[in-house]
Amino acid sequence: MTYRSFCSPTKLLDLLIERFEIPLPEEATDLDTKKDPLMMKAVKVFKSYYLSPIQLRVVNVLRHWVDFHYYDFQRDQELLTRLHTFITSVKGKKMQKWVAALNRALDKKRDEIPSATKPVFTKKPLPVEWWLTQKPEEFNLLSLHPKDIARQLTLIMAENFHAIHPSELVDASWMKEKKKEMASPNLLKHTRFETMVSHWLAKEIVYTENFEERVTLVSRLIDIMAEMRSLNNFAGLFAVNAAFQSSSVFRLTHTLKKIEGRKSQLLEEVKLIASPDRAYKNYKEKLRTINPPCVPFLGKNLTYCVY
Repeated sequence: MTYRSFCSPTKLLDLLIERFEIPLPEEATDLDTKKDPLMMKAVKVFKSYYLSPIQLRVVNVLRHWVDFHYYDFQRDQELLTRLHTFITSVKGKKMQKWVAALNRALDKKRDEIPSATKPVFTKKPLPVEWWLTQKPEEFNLLSLHPKDIARQLTLIMAENFHAIHPSELVDASWMKEKKKEMASPNLLKHTRFETMVSHWLAKEIVYTENFEERVTLVSRLIDIMAEMRSLNNFAGLFAVNAAFQSSSVFRLTHTLKKIEGRKSQLLEEVKLIASPDRAYKNYKEKLRTINPPCVPFLGKNLTYCVY
């Protein structure tokens, strides 16, 4: 997984193939070799004790690569084609069993459906309420229930989070302009969605011209935060909190003063959880006490990966 810090997947595959294709010693390629029993014995020993073990280790590495990091081949069709070309070129009876196992692993991964996309129903799903799509402009943060909004955002964020591969965190590749889109696509999708949610909510607050309606909207966002906290959606919780901490919303002191009682207390609690003080100490303590599953906030982890 960490090879990306010093070479590309294509380069790694080329090096493995180069390691596999070890040539025989020059002395063994002479035409007179077959006439020399001693040289024939030396070639046999070379193949048995040096060549075969190395080739077997290369095939095992490729098998491990396919089994645990197949996403490299999913992203790069040329890499997959290169692997197939190499497999078909392998000769020798001893290697056929291992090559066949590698082929089976490839076929299994190719036909495999990611578990996150498998629909599972314990009963017949409810009919789709198509009327909801007739006039989407009539539905907004105030017309939809906070629980529904929190659930839908949590489903999207959970799916984005589960799609992130460990390799996307190697070598801080998401920060490198030339390679980030290729090396960390799912991580970028996840973080960009969080940022988009934060900007969207801040815009909704600021664009509300009526004071009373703005107070109601802020109150609704706090209700959404409460639902996200109950769902253990920390990514969403931090996104909503970021909207409140943005300069455009933070300056709305008269609006925020109207938030009192339980909702004001909840807003302060979330601020404490999201506080970066002492390396997100409050957030880490909260993370230890919850019952999984959860959608974590990755900002802290990305900072650790860099520093």
